[in-house]
Amino acid sequence: MIYEIETTKKPEEIVNIFEEKAKEKGFGTLHSYNVHKLLEEKGHPIEEEVYIFEICNPSYAKQALTKESKVACFLPCRVAIYTKGGKTVISTMEPSSMSQVFGESISDIANEVDKIIKDIVQELAK
Repeated sequence: MIYEIETTKKPEEIVNIFEEKAKEKGFGTLHSYNVHKLLEEKGHPIEEEVYIFEICNPSYAKQALTKESKVACFLPCRVAIYTKGGKTVISTMEPSSMSQVFGESISDIANEVDKIIKDIVQELAK
């Protein structure tokens, strides 16, 4: 359900190349969040760094939403970059896990997106 990879890169290195790597795979970045900074500004600092990117491929989104409009609850795809115990982790929810919720109607699309998102995460970790 959750796919994650540890990397020796610093979070900032990954953040700096994220949009480029996603774009190479046909995904655009809709929003990005520096979560630890936002929490600190709200008076709730945390020790670890946390970044979240929301990404989307319009063609896949259209296909999935056309087959099952409830997929909207799972969009856009999110990739998290965070530190844990001094290590950097890149993680994402596996789009293929949506098939457990929606059945076969979107499994082909979900599996394709799953592979691409994992490719993005692996490229970021290199």
